Amino acid sequence: MSLRTALPALCGYRRIRLTNSYVRSQKCSSYAHFQSCSADVNNIDSQNVKAITNTWIRRLQEESVPEADLSVKFITEHVLGKERTRDCDGKENDQNLTKEEARKINELCLQRLQRVPVQYIIGEWEFRYLTLKMMPPVFIPRPETEELVDVVAKHHSLADSKSDKFSFLEVGCGSGAICIKVMQRTIKCRMKRSQVFRNALCDDKAAQNSCLAFFILKFKDLIYFHSYFINFYLLDDASAFIAAATTCVAIDKNEVAVSLTRENANRCNVSDRIVLHRTDVRSVLPLLGSTKFDAIISNPPYIPEQDMALLQPEISRHEDAQALYGGRDGLDVVKDILRVSPAILKPNRLSSVWLEVDISHPELIDQWINSHDLGLKYSATFNDFTQRPRFCHIIRK
Repeated sequence: MSLRTALPALCGYRRIRLTNSYVRSQKCSSYAHFQSCSADVNNIDSQNVKAITNTWIRRLQEESVPEADLSVKFITEHVLGKERTRDCDGKENDQNLTKEEARKINELCLQRLQRVPVQYIIGEWEFRYLTLKMMPPVFIPRPETEELVDVVAKHHSLADSKSDKFSFLEVGCGSGAICIKVMQRTIKCRMKRSQVFRNALCDDKAAQNSCLAFFILKFKDLIYFHSYFINFYLLDDASAFIAAATTCVAIDKNEVAVSLTRENANRCNVSDRIVLHRTDVRSVLPLLGSTKFDAIISNPPYIPEQDMALLQPEISRHEDAQALYGGRDGLDVVKDILRVSPAILKPNRLSSVWLEVDISHPELIDQWINSHDLGLKYSATFNDFTQRPRFCHIIRK
């Protein structure tokens, strides 16, 4: 495949991202007098897509269900597929649903009416161009966590390291969203640019692949692609561009979460580079032995005690409370991670701890590190897409 024919495929690869609107609440309004809808609500007697979706949107809005239109959209696309949903949407009078399809849409929308998260209803969700399986009560990845992946990948890809290998520990892997995506985002190129250009002057397949490799490397922040995408375009003789040997150990206390991460890793073709343990960070040291990591990454339970009662029903009723509750100040697990970090980080100043936390936490974490002699230094705080302080970077002194 020549560079000219490959470019349209590259540019068209980036898909529109479906974002998760159910973010962890930050002092969200409490709700009162909420009555869950009973399972005997009459189904909508229609076999027309537009009629059934409009009726369900109205019903969800009447019950103050968040993002009613998006919820019905995702459910309908799950049952019918995106193309058929789009084709049928404008036809107001056609009987364009089978009875079974109408029954299924009614059934799933009824679950949404009862405040079940749409991610659990349809059984999957997109996270930074990955489609991951979802199941209750495993924590649902939030859109701001996608930015954590980008910050980590950018930092460690640009780090001045003599090794192409990158290893990390994820604490609280949940669905596997973070560890799987980090393994796909940390990509390096061994060939020097001058060699790439010299090869590009030759009219052979290897040169074309080398030139294409340079293009991908140059614009890798604009073009997100899966590991199999590299293998597809960079054929066996295209040695210029390689995926870094990124490996991960991921832990979670929830057995369902560990199983779900394993399944998603298989789906994303990274299962050979991930080791999973069902444990918590306080018990992980004996399992690791002498293993050292370039980074520790975690989106730990961080909701303070006083905020747990303010969570939306989608969160408080269905997601694992252990993946949410961070103790009185929200920092219980964060402190555990920091305590073990000196023992498992590689002994160099590039080794890092990356945390996603409550917006009130960065200053508290900085103060806590300064008051404990752990050999760590608070390096930086990064904002999320709402410009709130969300991600903490800690390094060795």
